Amino acid sequence: MATIRRVNKTVPKKKGKILLGAIADDIAGATDLCYTLVGQGMRTIQEIGIPQKDKVVRDADAVVIALNTRTAPAKDAIRQSLAALRWLQARGAQQIYSSVDAVALKKIRRKHGIVKSRNLVEECLAKISKGLVKAGVGQLILAGSATSGETIKALKIRSLRIGPKIDVGVPWTMSLGERPIHLALKGGSFGDAEFFTRALQTLK
Repeated sequence: MATIRRVNKTVPKKKGKILLGAIADDIAGATDLCYTLVGQGMRTIQEIGIPQKDKVVRDADAVVIALNTRTAPAKDAIRQSLAALRWLQARGAQQIYSSVDAVALKKIRRKHGIVKSRNLVEECLAKISKGLVKAGVGQLILAGSATSGETIKALKIRSLRIGPKIDVGVPWTMSLGERPIHLALKGGSFGDAEFFTRALQTLK
């Protein structure tokens, strides 16, 4: 996981707005992330399940939403994840983080085999990315060559303009079309633990 830098206490923050949102697929993973965020100086709240639409966030820099989607059917997991995304967007989250749990991925591999498991995970992430773009997200950081390829395919992107360098071999790109999308396409062997933080800072 990328190290999340300490938040400067002088950064202006509107009432009810949050700086960082995260979507976890279980409570334990969400709590672990919350602990990390607090250790980096962020006031953090953990929500269990998708919060009510009218819920107001107070005294928090980060909100981590703990879903129970690790063993849920793919369609239900995607539906819940997108609902959590919309809730975070409505609170002005400047950065949103989500990932596939490594332990869950190993269980899927044991059940379905490596090739089929890889395809299932990549297709699921591509569908989530497509839903994010539909919900208004304009920046995607994609880790893994297969994930990048499936997502580009799902979004029907045919051309990319190359932008500033994030890391060796990994620049920001921008899709060419009616609605441009900023994309960081990171191969599995590129980048260090600070890659995701550095990518977001590069685009600012």
